[in-house]
Amino acid sequence: MKKLKAQFERAALLLLLVFVLVGGSCAVFQGSRTSLLAVAETATATVEPVALKLDEPDELPVVTPLEPAQGDEPQEEEPAPVIDAPLGEAEAAALVSACQTYDIDLALALGLIFVESSFNPDAVSSEGCYGLCQLNPDYFPSGLTPVENIETGMKFLAELLEKYEDIPAALTAYNAGHDTGDRTYANAVLSAAENWR
Repeated sequence: MKKLKAQFERAALLLLLVFVLVGGSCAVFQGSRTSLLAVAETATATVEPVALKLDEPDELPVVTPLEPAQGDEPQEEEPAPVIDAPLGEAEAAALVSACQTYDIDLALALGLIFVESSFNPDAVSSEGCYGLCQLNPDYFPSGLTPVENIETGMKFLAELLEKYEDIPAALTAYNAGHDTGDRTYANAVLSAAENWR
């Protein structure tokens, strides 16, 4: 509903601007002349769908509310998935967004982060890998924020999933740099992922 209201506000202001530019003055509320400032304030305060009727070319437009079409029910946005994991709001949103962008199973991503860092954004391994996704600074920028770390880690995982076309092989490559054939790490991630299924 907010999105629809914002669209109507923009449309009303655009219409107002057109009327001002074309005629030098405008009337948009029941035929009365109003200053641009007053109209703009009114238009942004409460905006409802309107229909303009111009019966005569010199006649001022009259605004009447539009009747909603039958069967037009406002569509509610789908709520973002709730992540039952110790992630901040921004990190959780970044993870959901990255998983949607790169077509990664959210449970798999959570399993990877759990195994890599136990959800500790400040984790640093003995090899110097850092953050939630344990990115290696030899291959990825150092000093990424937790959100950037998630986005970069998920993009890398997506590239590996596409390259290997096999989840265990891609997970092994994520951890070892290439598919070694050893599935210990992959099995740990897949097992952890079950906690979010």
